[in-house]
Amino acid sequence: MSEEARIEIPTHGMHCRSCEALIELSVGELDGVVSVKADRAAEVTHVEYDPSKIDVAAIVDAIRSAGYQADLP
Repeated sequence: MSEEARIEIPTHGMHCRSCEALIELSVGELDGVVSVKADRAAEVTHVEYDPSKIDVAAIVDAIRSAGYQADLP
């Protein structure tokens, strides 16, 4: 069993709770993501994931595909 990793991804463009929910849904359905919490006030998305199943670039791509700016930390 692989260890889980945690990351904070700078995320911009969130304006409301619906924006946070969309990011959480988009990232949360990825295989290997254990938990996700988008925080519009802090402009960051907290993700706990299994690095043996998914990499950070794929998580960032999911945020960008949802229509938000995300930077590789």
